[in-house]
Amino acid sequence: MSIKSKVITVISLCLLAGAIALVMFIDRSYRDNVGLISQQALSSAQKSFDSVKQNDIKMLKAVVTTVSDNSEIRSIFMAGQREKLIERLSPLYKELRSSCNITQWLMMEPEPSKKVFLRMQMPEQFGDVRKVGIFEKSVKTKQSTTGFDLAKYGFALRVVAPYYDNKNAVIGYMELGERVNRFMGVLKSQTGDDYGLVVKKQYMDKDTYIAGQKNAGEVNHWDDQKDTLVLDRTSDDPILLQYDGDITKIPESGMILGQVLIEGKSYVRGVFPLKDAIDRVIGAVFVLRDITQVYNGMKTVKTSSVVAIVVLVLVLSCIMILSLNKLVFSRLAKTMDVAISVVGGDFDRQIVPASKDEVGKLEELLEQFRTVFVNTVKDLQDENQRVSKGK
Repeated sequence: MSIKSKVITVISLCLLAGAIALVMFIDRSYRDNVGLISQQALSSAQKSFDSVKQNDIKMLKAVVTTVSDNSEIRSIFMAGQREKLIERLSPLYKELRSSCNITQWLMMEPEPSKKVFLRMQMPEQFGDVRKVGIFEKSVKTKQSTTGFDLAKYGFALRVVAPYYDNKNAVIGYMELGERVNRFMGVLKSQTGDDYGLVVKKQYMDKDTYIAGQKNAGEVNHWDDQKDTLVLDRTSDDPILLQYDGDITKIPESGMILGQVLIEGKSYVRGVFPLKDAIDRVIGAVFVLRDITQVYNGMKTVKTSSVVAIVVLVLVLSCIMILSLNKLVFSRLAKTMDVAISVVGGDFDRQIVPASKDEVGKLEELLEQFRTVFVNTVKDLQDENQRVSKGK
């Protein structure tokens, strides 16, 4: 292989290696950006969920405050007149259930009994000791307590607050709650994403759940999964809730479950934990977000970058090869052609330096050698002629 071929090969390999490195870097950056976009999508979904939660908590607190300030309701409660209280609260409860989705309204006796005095959603059930964590927390702190609670009668967003008389003494506790089923629908309408809510079965009563679903005319999902229960979902696609891990191990910031293609569109899957009022992980919210537009845009940029690099490498290769050929190899070839001609007897041909660079200096040196060589040959020829004439 000639030096020219070797040099061109080395240059081509170096440029190819550089191009491959750049393509790998672009691909890595692309993957990192997809991961970042996925994490941002999950974070956005989590913030949207928290926003809906906080707005509903404000609404529940406002209702609790309004009812607590009603002296008539307070007097009936303090008198222990349950039936009269039911009669007084029924129109209001019906309105709250219809307009605010408040499905649970309880009034408890103060400690030490802590018994349920009234359960508006089930007036016939009372007298049981309230033991749920959110209630115990309010009793302990004597402050309003809010959060999700997975109680025997279902999963709900609740507010529990001490109930005071005119002398600021605790006469009981009031609890309002709304089933979180509507959360998923609200979130989907706000973000366009699909959501799914699952909870741990260990915190719920099977018979009570089944009875509640039957009364509400809703499907019983108790046996769908082993350890978790699907409470709500905005899509029937099984990919939404596909997860084999332990939901109690999900990081607080959430976790990306990967990308999927559905009907030609790109989606990112994610999940974040759901905690109750006493900070236990009792469930998880799954998210499915369409990132097709962003994904395709990034993919186009990636493809364009790779094509640009390939074209650039080809152009640089051509420029370098043509430059080397013009500045080095073609001049060396001319020099060799002159040297061969001179050796063949054409002493009139000369090596003319094309520039004053390194190759030009070599051409000057070779021209000096050529001159010495030609002169030496001519001298030898003259000497031979003289010797021939002397004989």
